[in-house]
Amino acid sequence: MWLQIIGWAGSALLVYSVLQVRVMRFRVANMCSCVVLAFFNAMIEAWPMVGMNVALTLINAYFIVKLFRDKRKGKAFQFALARPGDQVVTWFAERHHQDIVTFYPGIMESLADPAVGGGTEAALLFHEDAAIGLVVFSIDPTDPAFGELMGDYVVPSYRDYTPGRFVFSAGGPLAAAGIHHIRSDWMMPPTTKYLRAMGFAEAGDGRLARSIGVAN
Repeated sequence: MWLQIIGWAGSALLVYSVLQVRVMRFRVANMCSCVVLAFFNAMIEAWPMVGMNVALTLINAYFIVKLFRDKRKGKAFQFALARPGDQVVTWFAERHHQDIVTFYPGIMESLADPAVGGGTEAALLFHEDAAIGLVVFSIDPTDPAFGELMGDYVVPSYRDYTPGRFVFSAGGPLAAAGIHHIRSDWMMPPTTKYLRAMGFAEAGDGRLARSIGVAN
């Protein structure tokens, strides 16, 4: 009886893993299911299935370790600075419009008409060959070392990879634009929770702020 429970649990975990949108969550859940199923198949002496699940476990482990190594070396993500009106920025924003405005209402107007955002800048984030995110910000004309974060969006499948730490690092797009301090007016619960996790804290004017390139 207990062996059947293990088999069903492994199968259920396998189904759960392939339903995941986030890549890291998929890898971890799939690896766990393969471990459980390898044990189950070993107990019933289904050796070809054991071999397959051991191989899949190693494959998942390889990609998980590779991601964390790349993150430590700063190689997991790349960026390209762009203007809000650039065709590729417009394409990405329109493709993910519904999800973007869930976190940053009104940002599409700034992208469509940069004058609305007071000199809006943008940066596309990449993981290998995939465009995974869009950062929208403006630079203070009186002090270019200060910037205003208007949006920091990542597609759902890559949110477990924490690309936000790259965005605010010394090698990220904000630092490349010459910004040393970034502020944000966003106080929506999901966005505020994310910004606090990225090291933002209450500023004297009631907004959230942090320094760029400082580990948090």
